[in-house]
Amino acid sequence: MFYQHLSENLSDTIVDPAGRLEEGEDPMEYVNSQAFEANLMSMGLMSMGRLLYVISFLEQAMDGAFNKDHSKEPPQVRDAWVMGAAQWIKWRAEEAFSLVQKPGDPKIQNERKKFSFWQSHKKDDAVEKKWPYTWKQWQAWKNGFRTVAGSEAYSSTCRTIAEEAADLMAVQEKGMANHYTDSPLKGAV
Repeated sequence: MFYQHLSENLSDTIVDPAGRLEEGEDPMEYVNSQAFEANLMSMGLMSMGRLLYVISFLEQAMDGAFNKDHSKEPPQVRDAWVMGAAQWIKWRAEEAFSLVQKPGDPKIQNERKKFSFWQSHKKDDAVEKKWPYTWKQWQAWKNGFRTVAGSEAYSSTCRTIAEEAADLMAVQEKGMANHYTDSPLKGAV
């Protein structure tokens, strides 16, 4: 019953910042809901199946911030999209990075070795279950934050938060030279 209520409540927060503004609410509530969802990743109450559900919100937040045209939306709505996506990095940069298919990662290479040449589809599926995001996606998100940080179309607060998110992402990449973190989806079915 708890998980059903939690799922319903999370689904209710999917309303985008523009939708919140239309309903007479503050678009920054979207930012708060993204921070809450990001922090669910660290709680022990999430099973792997439910963790996968929460993790999909990360991709939705990044897609909403960087792959949609928000140029015609009010400034506070544009800011909310980016600041909401930044919550995933601010609160869970290490966990988010652990879900990325990093080039040369020995764990990913070992996972791929489990399958023959003829099983390339199974090989890709196995890797994507443990590391659902590509290096290209990670770089696009980081570049999106850098672009916002340098754009006058966003508030100074939003630009600062975007720059911090991009910097945190760069720190994760630097740490990659020292070790590779395990995916929280390790062992997921």
